[in-house]
Amino acid sequence: MNLTKHTGSNDVSSGDADSPEYNKLLIEKCHIVAEYAHDMVRWVLPDRTLAYISPSSEKVTGYSPREFLEDPDLLIKIIHPDDTGWLQELSENAFIEEEVREITRFRIIRKDGQLRWVETTTVKVFDSGGNFAGYRTSTRDITENVDIENELKISEQRYRNLLDSQTELIILYLIDSTVTYANDAFLKFYNFLPEEFIEKKWLDRVSAQTACQFRHWLEKITPEMPVLKDELVRKRHDGKERWLSWIHTAFFNELGELTELMAVGRDVTEMKDAEIKLRNALEELKNFKAKLEMENLYLRETNKAQKTFVGIVSESCCMQDVLEKVKQVAKTDSPVLIYGETGTGKEMIARAIHQTSSRRNRVMITINCAALPASLIESELFGREKGAYTGALARQIGRFELANNSTLFLDEIGELPPEIQVKLLRVLQFGEFQMLGSPETKKVNVRIIAATNKNLVKAVSDGTFRSDLFYRLNVFPVSLPPLRERKEDIPSLVWSFVDEISGKMGRHIDKISQKSITRLTEYSWPGNIRELRNIVEYSIIVCNSPVLDLHFPKMTEDNEIHSDNFEDHQRFHIEKILNQCNWRVRGEGGAAEKLGMKESTLRYRMKKLGITMKKRN
Repeated sequence: MNLTKHTGSNDVSSGDADSPEYNKLLIEKCHIVAEYAHDMVRWVLPDRTLAYISPSSEKVTGYSPREFLEDPDLLIKIIHPDDTGWLQELSENAFIEEEVREITRFRIIRKDGQLRWVETTTVKVFDSGGNFAGYRTSTRDITENVDIENELKISEQRYRNLLDSQTELIILYLIDSTVTYANDAFLKFYNFLPEEFIEKKWLDRVSAQTACQFRHWLEKITPEMPVLKDELVRKRHDGKERWLSWIHTAFFNELGELTELMAVGRDVTEMKDAEIKLRNALEELKNFKAKLEMENLYLRETNKAQKTFVGIVSESCCMQDVLEKVKQVAKTDSPVLIYGETGTGKEMIARAIHQTSSRRNRVMITINCAALPASLIESELFGREKGAYTGALARQIGRFELANNSTLFLDEIGELPPEIQVKLLRVLQFGEFQMLGSPETKKVNVRIIAATNKNLVKAVSDGTFRSDLFYRLNVFPVSLPPLRERKEDIPSLVWSFVDEISGKMGRHIDKISQKSITRLTEYSWPGNIRELRNIVEYSIIVCNSPVLDLHFPKMTEDNEIHSDNFEDHQRFHIEKILNQCNWRVRGEGGAAEKLGMKESTLRYRMKKLGITMKKRN
């Protein structure tokens, strides 16, 4: 009879399982096999008699085989009291079930009193006829293994506690994205329960794009390059978007096969916000620097002119009335509209208002609305962003932004294009504007002073100037008299110009001929104060003595001073100067220079007076 039917094959000779000869032969064979084994081997017969125990029992338990044979219950006696539960289960199953192979761990108390961990494998044995022939046990000392396992468990728990205490988001997962571990910070960030996430595939929770990116990365990673870094925005469990910086690390075995991956994420939202604030601060600093440089440029250009405004030359009653108005309106922030012919000193009055106002510590910004084409006037006034239009290679700060908390002087306001009038009206109404090419609305606190030589009431009637803008600007009108209406100021003005210009040129002028003064007072001065200053400057240049003889346009006996029509005065004088200059308007020696006018102003006045250009000789 063969005893082969049991878990773990075991071959014994044929014979009658109940015969003494068979049992003796079986025990001898077990003895031969087990004699040199390190494990303690036991053979128990169907009647539960201990038939055999190997010599290694003494190594494992400290008790000799004889002691076990003399006391069949010795093994039960040396099992730790807390670990005897498995014996009852084994007793119930060992002789009932067809087959059994049980592996059990428990503690024993050795003969020398040591507590040791052992592992016992129990195998049922059947004869070739299927009859139960007893069971065999194999017991080995696993104390060292258990100690190592316990240390590993402690180490693993310590490691997990360490990971769970981290503020970073940490996740371990397999190549198919099955999560093996996620720390508390990760679960809390996404509001996951461990059972909802652990042992689940995280790829099932992300977008197709993210899954595709992950698989693409998996194809590229190698043991030499196992790390990937990226930054992305993720929604937290409360719906708030947060910036996360991730480091993905792949782990490979000794064969170079990918086994596991770890991702460590850090919430860098505050750092990103700080970076954005820093960039914005640097941009603001850059803009402020550009604004400051431009203000300094304006300051340098106007510094000398501003120094002359401390005292405006005026002896006439009409100018005294103007200066009284300047004192009144300077105390307010109300818009001022200055009317006056070309060359009457409208900008000088604007500076006088600014210098006696609460805004005097900041430079007054000026712009001539007639000097720029319509395509550029918007960017000059309101500024532009880089790339706002073709050729806009850099950001430009507009005059309104430069004039914030100061004064903006808009000269020749009547020449402002209609589309810009709308934008100017918005600034006057709400104190805000938009740069060209920018959706951002900027708030400014600007005092507006405008000037014109046009009849704006007529322009409103003609539809070339917005009525709502006119009423916004015309809060406090100031009309400057032309020089022909304040001739008593001419001697003082002449001496003021002589002192200023001769000092620059290093000339010494003691006296001005009375004849020159008389003739000046008889002239109609279509170019007003600007023309007077040019004549004084020219006369000083050609003067060779301390007595200044003023050179001014020659007058015929039938000249314009006998006409009561001012436009006739202007037309006659301009045509005379044009004839002298061979009808050349611009450039050195041109009519604009001799009349003390800007070229654009002269051409505008010629058009208004109906003066048609003639062919030059």
